[in-house]
Amino acid sequence: VLLGLGHRRIAFLAPKPPMAGDLESEAGLIEGIRSSRHTGAEAVTCWHDGSMAGIGHMLRRLVYRPARPTALVVANTYHYLAVWSHLTQIGIRVPREISIISRDEDLFLSYLLPPPSRYVVPPSSLAKALVRPVLEILEGGQASLRELKLLPEFFQGGTVAACVERNDS
Repeated sequence: VLLGLGHRRIAFLAPKPPMAGDLESEAGLIEGIRSSRHTGAEAVTCWHDGSMAGIGHMLRRLVYRPARPTALVVANTYHYLAVWSHLTQIGIRVPREISIISRDEDLFLSYLLPPPSRYVVPPSSLAKALVRPVLEILEGGQASLRELKLLPEFFQGGTVAACVERNDS
């Protein structure tokens, strides 16, 4: 989505220590950019401590550098809210100056304006994934051990726009 809109500097923001899926998300973003036809695209991972102050400190360092990212992918819904709040406070307009995607979904996100662009796991997919091991136990007495990976769908929302490079001269 971001590469298709012209973004070439994308930052992944996640807490340290990483939560479930953070390392996989980081690897997926990096691999997606490397395997794309956009040779100038780059991803950077920015780890933070999860606090409002820590997120603000990391974000200010990130957005005030000369070649700041044009898009952010935030690994946690509450951290998304902190990022959006900090950007608003320092006068950076979303999505006009920077695009933001929440990797995760939470009910409260639907109450924000503009609605956050985010990844959503359809309830039917989650239900099927959770019911499968239960049915295996009922049918055979034991559930097979395997990794549970759900592929979310992208919800466009209103926090992602075409990249417009800023001119600081």
